[in-house]
Amino acid sequence: MIPRLNVIQLTIALSFLFLSGCGDSQFGRVEGTVTMKGNPVSGATVTFRCDDDGTISTGTTGEDGAFQLAVAGTADKPGAKVGSHSIAVSSIEVEKVKTDAKSGSLGMMAKSKPAVKSLLPDKYADFSTSGLKFEVSKGGNVADFDLVE
Repeated sequence: MIPRLNVIQLTIALSFLFLSGCGDSQFGRVEGTVTMKGNPVSGATVTFRCDDDGTISTGTTGEDGAFQLAVAGTADKPGAKVGSHSIAVSSIEVEKVKTDAKSGSLGMMAKSKPAVKSLLPDKYADFSTSGLKFEVSKGGNVADFDLVE
């Protein structure tokens, strides 16, 4: 026979599990577009950071500047946690390393790091300086950002 106290504890624990919001009710689907002066920004990484607990969601813009978020660290959890978010948007280009045409070697370039160039103003790559915020609600959300210089 199971002691009565253990049954009560088990019932309470299961109640908390079901009521704690471990399901999708804590997340909302998020899609949107990123533009710069009205033109679509392709290949940018859009990152939402939940202000409450730091949960990260990311997406990458397509040729039309459109993105859809997914919770970081999951392959199949679309969206972002419900609540207020700080946003960062970044897009970089890495300089290709050139070889020496005569010898085929990398020469001096092999000893130096490839140059990384930001394709957007640097302020947007940092949560604290981007000035971008968004409130995620349950259900579907549209987050459009038109970046300026």
